[in-house]
Amino acid sequence: MEGTDATTISARSTSCRRCGGCINVIGRRGPVPFLCDRCKAETGSRRIHHCKCKNCGRDAWTGTPQQFCSVSCRGAWAAAAARTMPCKRCGKSFRCALSAERNGRAYCSAECRRHAWGQTTERIVCAVCGAQFVKRRASSSYRDRNLCCSRECGHEMRRRQGEANRAEKAEAARLAAEQRSLAKQKKQQLAAEAVVERAKRKRTCLECGRLFRDGLKRLCSAECRAAALRRNKKAGKRSRAHSSHYVRCERKGLPFDKAVTAKFVHQRDRGICLLCGRKTIAGDKRKAPSVGHIVPLNNPLNTRHGHTADNTCTNCSECNGRQGNAVIIDGHQLSEDPRRVLLDYIQSTGCPLQQTCHSTQDPWAARQ
Repeated sequence: MEGTDATTISARSTSCRRCGGCINVIGRRGPVPFLCDRCKAETGSRRIHHCKCKNCGRDAWTGTPQQFCSVSCRGAWAAAAARTMPCKRCGKSFRCALSAERNGRAYCSAECRRHAWGQTTERIVCAVCGAQFVKRRASSSYRDRNLCCSRECGHEMRRRQGEANRAEKAEAARLAAEQRSLAKQKKQQLAAEAVVERAKRKRTCLECGRLFRDGLKRLCSAECRAAALRRNKKAGKRSRAHSSHYVRCERKGLPFDKAVTAKFVHQRDRGICLLCGRKTIAGDKRKAPSVGHIVPLNNPLNTRHGHTADNTCTNCSECNGRQGNAVIIDGHQLSEDPRRVLLDYIQSTGCPLQQTCHSTQDPWAARQ
């Protein structure tokens, strides 16, 4: 029979080409098989697992390890294995399968199960739509579910709660801003009242010394303000003229002569820079006249030469900046008259910075 074609024994079965056995074709898809499962296993065309059915006891060959030869045998064995057990709530005996017992379904009815799980038949009203529904579990995790009848109503309730929370926060922020505004207005009102109180007091004019009512000002009239302005301008000019030299001399304890002004020094030296010999030009950035010190006031070795006629000379801006804090000629620090030493040096050698400034004139020829 190995070479014969497969013949159909009935509408639900066919014969094996190798052994002639019957092949069940119920529920199969595709073409009709030529070999049975046992022949396929023996020929090696398919891996077949051999099993003995727990219900009917016959041998079976399946593609995967099984305990039953068919679905009907598995159902019959499960029905025969079912046993009677008492309900965990009411104690009533009922028939239960082993799988149901293992899964914890040990209640005779749905009512006993709801009572055991904390569920009741009480009907409550939905907080969103107003429909009645059966209350769910009484645990804390089901607290929100006991307020709404469905998931859509739960979403709507949470959306309303969010809007209410946002409105509450906005109201709290508005009240806080209103309180801050009231506090600011109160502070401004108190400040204005303090200003009015100060304005009512009498003060002494700083210029003429008489008492006047306007307490917010320091001067009583326009005439006093004009006089104070003129006085402050003169004081400012005097302070600016001697502020830098005076402060440095005061700080180091050096002598300071108020009569030695820039005009005095420039007229004495005829506007000629003693360091380079050039003629100073007012308004020029490099040749503008300035008052220089032969022994600088900020020199650490200077202990007695201050802003006096013997220690001053006319310098141009370029030479004054080039000299800086240095002594151009040695011996000025020990000399009683640094200006005399500088003039003698110029008569014998020339101006100290004449070559660096490229001066072509000799301003000391007229003095010889």
